[in-house]
Amino acid sequence: MFSGEIGLNVPIDKNEFIIKFLRPCKFYAKSALEKIKAYYRFRVNHSHYCRDLFPSATRAAFDRSIVSILAPRDQHGRRIMLIESGG
Repeated sequence: MFSGEIGLNVPIDKNEFIIKFLRPCKFYAKSALEKIKAYYRFRVNHSHYCRDLFPSATRAAFDRSIVSILAPRDQHGRRIMLIESGG
């Protein structure tokens, strides 16, 4: 499926990368391909958010409870993220 996509540089030899997109799509390849394309579109359109993005750079937000990920999932199995955005 990737061969027909011009300009889409997907590391198809890295299973863990592909699984990140297949799992939320219940392993439907076409849906996963759409997610991958959206991922790359976001990275191109918002490169300033993606530059130098490492866990150590975002750790402070979690340590200060600005960002929290709840243990229970919603009724559809999705993760719930809380962001404290007030003053």
